[in-house]
Amino acid sequence: MEQEYNWIVYGNLAIGIGTFLLAVVLGIATWVRANRDRRVHVADKRQDWINGLRQAISEYLAVCNVVDLRVQTEQIAAIQEYTALLRKIELMLNPYEDNSKQLLAKMEEMKGFLFARSDQLHYEVIADEITRITQRILKDEWNRVKSLDRKRFWR
Repeated sequence: MEQEYNWIVYGNLAIGIGTFLLAVVLGIATWVRANRDRRVHVADKRQDWINGLRQAISEYLAVCNVVDLRVQTEQIAAIQEYTALLRKIELMLNPYEDNSKQLLAKMEEMKGFLFARSDQLHYEVIADEITRITQRILKDEWNRVKSLDRKRFWR
């Protein structure tokens, strides 16, 4: 009778340990999945930011190209559109990063060009510099998105 009682105690102990281990494994699996889902979500948001900045810069350069070509009545709307895009881009950038500072400086230079009505060649030079700086910013952000995929699950 004593030996049969020990088997019951050991059996209950084994069931308890098994249940505990199962809970630990499920907890770890849930944690890993939540971390992976968070990284995917952050990567998706960064990709949306990259696409938004790309779109805003292209619209900005297009507006800059036609601001001084419009007649006086249409110019007010063009300036409003220009200003809205400028502010949108400023809000998308990190003012503490060097590439962002360079981009904002070139955009200020572009503004000076537009309102001084300088030659078209100067516009092309500034537009090319804005494009080049933007490409560096987008490349940096893309590398950040890719690095999120490579991170280990415990980070």
